Order: sequence, then structure tokens, then C-alpha cells
Amino acid sequence: MRRSILILLLSFFCVALIVSCSTAKIPIGEAFGIISDNVSGGLGGDPLKILLLRPLSPNSAGGVNVEAMFKNQSDKEIKYLRVSVTPYNAVMDPVSCQITGKSTIRLEDVGPWVAGGVDYGTWKNVWYNQTIRYISLDLIEIEYMDGSIVRIP
Repeated sequence: MRRSILILLLSFFCVALIVSCSTAKIPIGEAFGIISDNVSGGLGGDPLKILLLRPLSPNSAGGVNVEAMFKNQSDKEIKYLRVSVTPYNAVMDPVSCQITGKSTIRLEDVGPWVAGGVDYGTWKNVWYNQTIRYISLDLIEIEYMDGSIVRIP
């Protein structure tokens, strides 16, 4: 009975959120502080497409991995990709690692990624916290082989 009421309330909340976002013309992802899958660096196009970025379920010790897949949409080769992410619990409250106390973490992936290339990977045990369900992407930094850097807030 209690579970049915909880499901009903969550369903109502989701419908209310979708309706409020659609009438306010705000993407649902933006309402939760999660960016869209196309990231623009003001270069006349999107230098990077996010195909996948999510936390995986906590392991038995509470360690949470982050899984990602990005596509280099620029015409340059990427040397390093750095992303800053913040974890959230099921009710969208920011949470932190129960061991280090850190919340926002900067993750780095080493290329090279050719123009048009796709990279998939997993960062292991980014945080230790059983309550993590979502992450927001706060900052992207792309460093190209030619030494130029693009930062996307």
C-alpha cells in the first residue's frame, strides 16, 4: 500500500515536471541541471557530442563508476578531454564521497581522438556513496594536439 502511494506520487511529480517544462519551454535535462547531448563551444559547431554520460550502480563497497562515450565532432585531433561532474541522489540533492568528502570531480581521458572519432570508457570508483543516482556535467575542457584549449561551462 505504502509503495503504491509512493509510485503514484512520483508519477504525479514526473507528469507535473514534464508539463511545467514544456509550458516554460525548458528542456527536462536543463531543469535537473543536466546539459543536452550537444555541447557548443562557440566555434560555429559542436566540437563534442556526448553520446553517454552516467553513473553506474554502486558496487558492493559503495564505489560508483562513471561511464561515458563522446564523439569528437571537430576537425582537430583531441589530446585530452577533461570533464567536471557532480553526483546527485534520487531527489536531486548534491552528494559527496563518504571517504574523501569531495563532490564535484574532474575526470580526464587521454587521446588521441581523431576528428570524427568516438571514445568510450569508464572511470572506476569515482565516489563512494550508495545514494548516487545521477550526475551533472558542470564543465568540459578539450585540449587539442595543436595546444589550443576549448572550455565549455
